[in-house]
Amino acid sequence: MSDGTRHEERGWTMWAAAWVATAAACLVAVVALAQLSSESFEATLERALADHLSAAAGLAAAALQELPVETVSDLGGERSAERITARLDALCSGSQLHDIALLGPNGAHFGAGGRRIWVSEAADASLIAAAAAGGVRVGPLYRSNDDGVLYLAAYAAFPGHPRWVVAVEGSGATLAAVDDLERMQVGAGAIALLVALAIGAVLATFVARPLRRLRDELSAIGPTAGPDSITARGLREVRQVAVAARTLLSTIGERDAEIRAGHERELRQVTALAAAVAHEVRNPLNALGSRSLG
Repeated sequence: MSDGTRHEERGWTMWAAAWVATAAACLVAVVALAQLSSESFEATLERALADHLSAAAGLAAAALQELPVETVSDLGGERSAERITARLDALCSGSQLHDIALLGPNGAHFGAGGRRIWVSEAADASLIAAAAAGGVRVGPLYRSNDDGVLYLAAYAAFPGHPRWVVAVEGSGATLAAVDDLERMQVGAGAIALLVALAIGAVLATFVARPLRRLRDELSAIGPTAGPDSITARGLREVRQVAVAARTLLSTIGERDAEIRAGHERELRQVTALAAAVAHEVRNPLNALGSRSLG
């Protein structure tokens, strides 16, 4: 077996090349579309939640405005603290927020459910300080280490209570839509990729089959084969190659016919010359034979 044949056997087939190219293109397209869709949806959802929580923080600040947080914080009083906590619980439940708290200077804190710790207080210290100076601030989207749920917090100045901030946190159920979308996209992407692989296999077969037929026809060509032994069917490029092969066979046939005709002419000329020489040689011999007999 020649080196050229061994090299050809080690190379990729047209079917494999077409299938891999189709699969790779589909995979890149699926991943890119999923990434863009996920990022776009997450950004849109985050903006919508930020707007919602900003409004919720402002409404909560207005609803809690009459609470004497400074007095309770300075003087204490369990019943007064419980009253504030009850208002926070009712507001948190009625607005479907995950959490709500009142953050004051020097670590003063009132939280829904009696909680004294705000998860994002340390991480969002700069946002809390900016909100205390006036306005509303929204923190970044983050994932809880406890339950793995996404959260978003917003902070608004507490009107009538200098340096106090109302903090609200978006519900995990709403923010879980980002995770649901990612899971859906993974499943849809896997299905789309499988469909693309199947389509790629069909397309690869459609492309490779005419080439294999043309290869077999070219391999079976004998010395006397004519142009009709090549079938011009299939894709345009395959037909063009087949037509070129038929043209080549026709040209080779015409050249062979001319060569045969030339050989026949030369053979006739040589035969005629040999006959003439033989005739000339026989004439003197005949004359000499006649004299000898006389």
